[in-house]
Amino acid sequence: MAYTAETAIRLARAEVGYHRNKGTRTKYAEAFGSIPGYGDGGYGYPWCQAFQSIIHKAAGGRPDKDYPWTAGCAVAVSWAKARGRFSSTPRVGDMIMYGAGGGSHVELVAAVEPGRVRTVGGNTSGEGTSYAGGSVAEKWVSRTNPNVYGYVRPAYAEAPAGGGSTEPTVGGGKFTVRKGMTLGGIAALLGTSVGAIVALNPDITNPDSIREGQVIAVPAKPGEAEKPTAPTTPPKLAEYTVKRGDTLWGIATAHGVTLPQLLAANAFSNPNAITPGQVVKLPAGVAAKASTPAPPRQAVAPVKAKPTPAAPAKPVKPVVAKPATKPTPAKPKPARPAAKPEGPRKHFHGNCPCRCPEGASRPTPAPAPTPAPAMPVDAAAASPVGSAASPSDAANSSAGKGN
Repeated sequence: MAYTAETAIRLARAEVGYHRNKGTRTKYAEAFGSIPGYGDGGYGYPWCQAFQSIIHKAAGGRPDKDYPWTAGCAVAVSWAKARGRFSSTPRVGDMIMYGAGGGSHVELVAAVEPGRVRTVGGNTSGEGTSYAGGSVAEKWVSRTNPNVYGYVRPAYAEAPAGGGSTEPTVGGGKFTVRKGMTLGGIAALLGTSVGAIVALNPDITNPDSIREGQVIAVPAKPGEAEKPTAPTTPPKLAEYTVKRGDTLWGIATAHGVTLPQLLAANAFSNPNAITPGQVVKLPAGVAAKASTPAPPRQAVAPVKAKPTPAAPAKPVKPVVAKPATKPTPAKPKPARPAAKPEGPRKHFHGNCPCRCPEGASRPTPAPAPTPAPAMPVDAAAASPVGSAASPSDAANSSAGKGN
């Protein structure tokens, strides 16, 4: 039996569901052997790397020549680095190593898609990247997970000298679908689009439903048959940042892809719960748009209004015009009587009422005469002649007039 990645993956998947009961040793530890210093008689050690060793041996690999025969993850990393078989990019059939220096946990890469890898591992669970769980499980792991250290690459028989790619072989424009693959992942792996693959496969009626083992036609590049298969680096995918109110369905519709294709490009732990600011990877060949349209509202059929019968018109009474009224002449206002002249006011003389006849005015008293100042005797004797007549002269004059 040729030692191939497909054989190792098939054998590993056949063990999915195995669970170690607490307090019991695993069949993989028993197959690998006891290690001094561990409990349970040397079989109580973590068994994730022992599981890989047993699977690769059962697939036909030669221990320590084609793969590291060990129960320690750090020993497997050292084996790969010493032989140039350690890589930072995944290929189908690689061992993905976790933790500081790759010494914490290991799983087998069963499929590679942009942004994530499908893994099968022992001493794990269906979630996380650690050896907690105690089961053989298969799961998706993000390639950007900070716990991923790198990849150990076994020397499969199908690989060309120098460690060629162990990706699914494409020959004559044909591709064989493997478990867990989607058309979006195959298109990204081959550097083409889902539409180009669907156009070459008219039997694919539902691009979101392909089965394991199905052979599909894929676009062939010119001169591809003459060139050796080279390691394929998945193209960098466009990204979209989730905004408030976005849904995965709305994001897929806005970018012209289906919801399954969008899910295939992302390792969502819960597709029904996305948060603003979360980065969503878009399938290959799709450019991110600034925003997504709001979900279309369901059209509501217009409601036809039933005609309302008109109410019978009420008879209108004729309006009879009233005869015009004659204007009433304004009555002249009587003239106000003239004010009566105000009669003489009573007045008082002294302290008793006036006895003057009605209407007489009070007489105005004449001013009292001012007496002449008495002249001194000396002044009269000294006055010049003719300035004033003496009383004797006046008497004489009166006597003369009588003559």
